[in-house]
Amino acid sequence: MADRAERRRLKRDMPLGDADWFAAHPHRQFRLRPLFPGEAFFVDDDFKAPDGWVVWHIIQRLAPGLRSKHTVCVDPEIAADANSCDALVKALFELLVTHPTGERVNVHEVAELAKQYARAETLN
Repeated sequence: MADRAERRRLKRDMPLGDADWFAAHPHRQFRLRPLFPGEAFFVDDDFKAPDGWVVWHIIQRLAPGLRSKHTVCVDPEIAADANSCDALVKALFELLVTHPTGERVNVHEVAELAKQYARAETLN
């Protein structure tokens, strides 16, 4: 685990940190991003991503200045388009963090739930 000074240095050197990203995207509740260098200490030592999958973080904005971070494995096909809409990242969050089954989540499952969230957002 990185010491406090190292974590401060890593945070300072990160590309667009989460606080800055949410400030630049005030309408968004979720962000999916790769781990920044040095962030791997949040992952258990015995953790291994399935072959071909990537380890990323889902960041949820709970309130201005307050966020939660969740480490997830995602199919690169999903990760490539994830930040294009909040509904997609929200669907990933729902399937992987809120109601995890331990099973792999397929692209179609995520897309269908994202469509439901997008329709609901349009109605509101």
